Amino acid sequence: MKSLLLGGILLLSSAALAEEELNTSYQTESKHSEISIGGEFVTLQSASGSLSGLGPRFGFDFGLSDKWSIAANITFAFEATGKAGSFFYSGLRGVAEYSFIGESMKSVTSVNRADGTAFYSAAPLGNDRFAGFFGLEQLFLNGTTSIYPAAGLAIGGLWEFPFWGHGAQLDIRYSTLTANDNALTMIAVGACFNFDL
Repeated sequence: MKSLLLGGILLLSSAALAEEELNTSYQTESKHSEISIGGEFVTLQSASGSLSGLGPRFGFDFGLSDKWSIAANITFAFEATGKAGSFFYSGLRGVAEYSFIGESMKSVTSVNRADGTAFYSAAPLGNDRFAGFFGLEQLFLNGTTSIYPAAGLAIGGLWEFPFWGHGAQLDIRYSTLTANDNALTMIAVGACFNFDL
């Protein structure tokens, strides 16, 4: 009887010790920010003709909610037609994005020990996201004698998907711009990689 009682006490004490050691908390954290690095191909048209170019693009995206986010991009382009290889323009763009499918923010799930250290952490895998966007675009066109600003509205859509452990994105946009009272239209097709911050 004594050995049975002693065995029961040892079993209860070891269970209590194991519970104390494995005292964990479950936490889900939303990732709001990401940066993007990629490029785009553009065609710019005016009443007098058209030019095409391509170049790098750098961006920042911040999720406001599951569906809404804001994004800013810096772009550069070099002529693909005309004087091929010459500097074409630099540009800034700020847009609001709405996700029709998928979410604007990613989640990181972690299991933490009682002392706060991470026992397990699952990085965001990303998901397919289809979003539309609208906003403002500012170009600085490189003319023969000076730089000409062109500003206007931009609308478009994007598809984001997991690729090599990160997010990849394909997008298209249409911009209507005005430069020195001259109307310009631009169509741009881009691709980039997104990295969570």
